[in-house]
Amino acid sequence: MENAEMEKGGSPFGNFISDKKEINEEKIYNINYKLSIRPNFIIILVSIMLAILCLNTIIYFIIFIINNINKILKVVKNIISLSDKKFIIITIFIGLILFIFQFWLGFPGYFQEWDWYRIQEKAFNLNFLNNWDPVLYVQLLRLFFAFFGVHSFYFFLINLLCCWIAIALIIISLYSKFKNRFLILLYFTPFITSIFFYNILQIKDYIFSLHLFLLYSLIFTQLLIRPKNNLVKILLMILTGILLTITLLLRHNAIVTIYPIFILFTYLILEKSISNAKLYLLKFMTIMLFFSIILLSIVKFTPRIFLTKEQAVINGANPVFAFNIGGIAYTSGDYSLIPKEWYLEGKNSEDLMEAYQYGYINNKSSFTEGETFFKVLSINIRNSSGGDIKKVFKKYIFKHPISYIKFISMVGKCLWFYDFELKKDFLSIEGIQSINTPPGNNNFKVSKKYNLSEQRIQFSDLRLKIYTFLYNISLNINNIIPISICIIIFFLSGLLWLYKNNFRNKLLLFTFCIAFSGFATALIVIMFSPSGRTIESRYIAPVLPISIISLISFLTFIYDRGGFKKFFKELRGEKK
Repeated sequence: MENAEMEKGGSPFGNFISDKKEINEEKIYNINYKLSIRPNFIIILVSIMLAILCLNTIIYFIIFIINNINKILKVVKNIISLSDKKFIIITIFIGLILFIFQFWLGFPGYFQEWDWYRIQEKAFNLNFLNNWDPVLYVQLLRLFFAFFGVHSFYFFLINLLCCWIAIALIIISLYSKFKNRFLILLYFTPFITSIFFYNILQIKDYIFSLHLFLLYSLIFTQLLIRPKNNLVKILLMILTGILLTITLLLRHNAIVTIYPIFILFTYLILEKSISNAKLYLLKFMTIMLFFSIILLSIVKFTPRIFLTKEQAVINGANPVFAFNIGGIAYTSGDYSLIPKEWYLEGKNSEDLMEAYQYGYINNKSSFTEGETFFKVLSINIRNSSGGDIKKVFKKYIFKHPISYIKFISMVGKCLWFYDFELKKDFLSIEGIQSINTPPGNNNFKVSKKYNLSEQRIQFSDLRLKIYTFLYNISLNINNIIPISICIIIFFLSGLLWLYKNNFRNKLLLFTFCIAFSGFATALIVIMFSPSGRTIESRYIAPVLPISIISLISFLTFIYDRGGFKKFFKELRGEKK
């Protein structure tokens, strides 16, 4: 008898296997067994434990507030003077009015976008469930449907809450610092920029952007107000942690955008232990590594709570590698590393060169004119395991590093120097009211699951006039403007931190971190674009709100030191 184990590969949780491959025992109860636990079971177990921990934290947070509501109100009353209370009440009231106004104007929000249709379809039918879109969207929609009924406006409502609360927090925190009533004018920011239209769009990238806007505004508020009461500090820290976790799970590559803020968190943890530079640096790197493991674990394990192993697999990186391989081949003129079997029948390297050449030279705003390069290369590349395609990608980078940089810069010209999609068809007066899909299409069927008034935006005469006016006066900001703001502030704040010891404080480091966040987001988009199409400029959407906060934070840092004149004097080394 050899290797006794359970039949059919064991149970879903693991397998009982004999400890000896060759068994000479006469009686079965003399055989010892070991339990081989399946890796999937461990992942599911860890995911459940993390979910329980998060749930307990939220419940504890709510109970804590309920039990200590009187203490919290007393602390707030002691902090705020009578005149300050009036300003804060007015600020909150105006924010509430603007929130109600936009909810009325844009109801039920624009959700006629292909990715969002797919998310809604999964919420209605779990048979379509996968990890192509962040699973948190689907689960939140299912939760809302179960408790509040089937409606299409939920994330439109959430967008508005994120936006107007974020701006109210910025105004209140700045007022607490400078006592300037003109700060109330910051409420015009969404109308001047494209943020107002971000709010209407139920599209993943804009939803993530607005959550990030609220997260950074909350951190900014804590840095300015600096609550001394431990109770308030703990509540704000818990709230920040919950919001950060939710934001992290709203986009697959959100970790790139969020991770830089942990430089500030690590600095705050080690603030009182900077006596030994080498030891401090070691501690700093260790804590940053720990944070990265935590973030990666959350991103990796959370989907496994809701998905099977097969559903959790994403091959979305393959088009990215294929596009970059073709691009490096195009800029270097070397197509030799691309396997011949990758080409469609009757296609070759000349067709691939023409695809890139046509897309870039004749129409820079649409680099490969849709998915032209997939009309040359086999679609099977997209659905493969990705091992071979990654090897070819690495070979091209090592062989032609300059050509790779040149190709990235070409994609950057398309995506970085592109206006926000304010003037795109779906945000026009006609487009915003359309269902955007033909009858009989699955997306059309999704729309029909909602009440008639919630299947699309339907303007009355008054709403149409207001929307038209706001649409016409809003600035169609080119992506390069917020990207440039982030890059400039990133380098300025970084240099000030390195070379001006007396300038170092939490606010300057916060400014550096979020500017770094915006720069990293813009850079990662052009490095890992799946086709260079202008529609992918939406991936850069977080940079706009990040640039607004980074600019406000940097100006706050300057005025906190006494204004521009004093700042430049200190910069030149003159006496204060």
